[in-house]
Amino acid sequence: MHDQATTNALIALAALLSLGLAGLAFGAWRRTGNRKLGFVAAAFSVCVVKSALTAYSLWTGLIRHEDLELVGALLDVVIVVLLIAPFLGGALRKPGAD
Repeated sequence: MHDQATTNALIALAALLSLGLAGLAFGAWRRTGNRKLGFVAAAFSVCVVKSALTAYSLWTGLIRHEDLELVGALLDVVIVVLLIAPFLGGALRKPGAD
């Protein structure tokens, strides 16, 4: 059995780790100019938003639990799309269109 404080602490830890990774990805993007890193940075930024929204909603009741599951799943889809988007760019281009 767990308590609400433990749950929020773990969510906060996920947010902090995601924030750190977003910062690293943004820094790498800036240094290298590789736009694919922008997608990675954006994905980690969405993770931060998801964690913050989840923790806040669990603490305050801003979003009901059932609805929070839906919002979390939607944000997971956004994260996955951001992570695979750089790979789709080349696959969707016509050969010889460069």
